[in-house]
Amino acid sequence: MNSLHKFCQSIINAQKTILKGDIHFTESKGKWSVEVNAVWNKRINRITIRARNSDFSQDFPYCKLFKAKFLTLVSYMMMRSESYSFKGERSVFSETMLSSKAVIPLMETKNPIIELKDSFLIFSGGIRSKDYKSLSNIFILFDVLLAEIDQVITNNLPKQ
Repeated sequence: MNSLHKFCQSIINAQKTILKGDIHFTESKGKWSVEVNAVWNKRINRITIRARNSDFSQDFPYCKLFKAKFLTLVSYMMMRSESYSFKGERSVFSETMLSSKAVIPLMETKNPIIELKDSFLIFSGGIRSKDYKSLSNIFILFDVLLAEIDQVITNNLPKQ
């Protein structure tokens, strides 16, 4: 368990104590304030992560990436592949989100959603309840996505 992400430990401890419940905590990670909400039962964990950059004063253009339910069913039957839908404005932030290598593994969770809304980068998805390695991977991949968005913010901030 030493190789797990540091955010996992409080979720794992709570799950060992209570079979069904939720936990909410906020951590600071560099320039980002990260809010984590985990809800679980006997079978599944639902993780929602909201991150806000304190240096970025404006709102992100709204965009949302999610699994297309009907198209996924049809494409999975035909070619064994997944289909995703994108809703919202195209921007340098949405392009970064869509081209990130961290997005595809995050979208492999149950009912995944990655969105830029107001001043938040939000991920929501489900995993099996006792799958601690996948839980850790979600946080690691989200950190990678935060770093990529942070790089775009740094490159696009006006020089003062």
